[in-house]
Amino acid sequence: MTHFCKYHPLEAAAWHCPACRIMCCEQCSPERPGDAKGVPHYCQMCGGELKIMAGAHGAVPLWQRPLDFLRYPLTPIVLGLLILGAVPPFLLDGIPLLVALAVVLLLLSKYAYTALEYTASGRLEPVTAGQLGQAENTELAVSLGTLVLAAVGVVIYLGLKSSFWGGAVAALELVVLPAMIIAAAVDKNAASAFSGESLKAVLSALGLLYGAYVFLLMLLTVCLQSFVSLFADIVPLEFSRALAVLAYGYLFVVLMAASGYLIYTFQSELGFTPQHGKQRARRSRGPLLDPAAIAVDIYVKEGAYAKAVSTLRSETNRKGATLTVHERYHRLITALGDDTAMRQHASAYFKLLLESNRDSQALAMMREYLLRDSAFRPEDPDVCFDMAQAFLAMGEYKMAVHMVSGLHKDAPHYIRLPEAYLLAARVLNENLGLPQKSLALVQFLEGRFKTHKAFPEVLAYRNVLMQKPGSVDA
Repeated sequence: MTHFCKYHPLEAAAWHCPACRIMCCEQCSPERPGDAKGVPHYCQMCGGELKIMAGAHGAVPLWQRPLDFLRYPLTPIVLGLLILGAVPPFLLDGIPLLVALAVVLLLLSKYAYTALEYTASGRLEPVTAGQLGQAENTELAVSLGTLVLAAVGVVIYLGLKSSFWGGAVAALELVVLPAMIIAAAVDKNAASAFSGESLKAVLSALGLLYGAYVFLLMLLTVCLQSFVSLFADIVPLEFSRALAVLAYGYLFVVLMAASGYLIYTFQSELGFTPQHGKQRARRSRGPLLDPAAIAVDIYVKEGAYAKAVSTLRSETNRKGATLTVHERYHRLITALGDDTAMRQHASAYFKLLLESNRDSQALAMMREYLLRDSAFRPEDPDVCFDMAQAFLAMGEYKMAVHMVSGLHKDAPHYIRLPEAYLLAARVLNENLGLPQKSLALVQFLEGRFKTHKAFPEVLAYRNVLMQKPGSVDA
């Protein structure tokens, strides 16, 4: 049974939190780099360590599905490689034959190790040509192929001298080789195949079940060996060698695919994260969100709104916070009806909208604020003045005047106050047809800002207004 992420129901769960009893996907399980406790992934709700989904999603044990792995090599790619390996015995002999067979084995290693990676992520469908071409694992695949080739070479050499010693070493290799392959695959390092620590970790994680796995491999090996031996006495040597290539190449692919599935089944105990599954999830969902966005998503779905607001507020206060972060914060506090937070956030939000050439969006947002408070203006006078200029350019004259009205009360020491009020005076006179109000505003500036650099402009505009019919001389 496949388990799905609590917060993204269409995504398979990759981790679970024992404390919160929740399962989550890769998106919802951010890494904690540099943590002193060495916890690579943590739960957003409790901060505790996340555990890999062991036996990923209730996997059926390997020994209950042997036919799946016996059928695994029966694909056009594998059969083609095996047939390619069966040809040299009819054409070559001695060293050239060994070289040709070694090349085929290394080619087969690429497929076999890719199969291991895919079964280690729980996928038992045979690897396709496209997947094989995309797999970036050639170095490790060749290393393990060389290891298997060396093991086979030792058995052949000893078998030519003594069938007893050849059989004994073959049995010993079947006991050790799977653990070596699993250790190298888990650590993504061929050297781990020879590391006593890594091999001990594999045997400790699998326990007695490793013995059952080796027994099944030995049983398959004996069956294949009996098949080859049966024909060895009745067919020419070339056919016998070709049959051996087919049988043991087949065994190699089964060994790799089954070892991958064993890793999948015991990934928690082995401390293994299936990279193919992880990369596939990332490709399907696009780039991973940043940890703050993940946390907010989870907090909102859990109803922990205070945590979500606090997290987003911190993000908006960071230097270089993006418009996306501010928009997310605005939507959240608006939905929660937090008027205080909205007023506190307004200046930074509107400033970023104007800097991003989102004047129309700023206008729409301002109207939303005014529905809540008809006297609302951002606290930053510079933002108010900039918005007034933007609204004037859009032909929103009343909104432009509103943005700077009363600035002498809200920000009495604002250095750009004369420019702001001159803008309002021009709009009142030229666009709204209110010359008396315009004149009153200019006269206010004339009496208060005699030393300001904008004073000559104030006087000039007062003269313009005084020349209008119906004006009143101050």
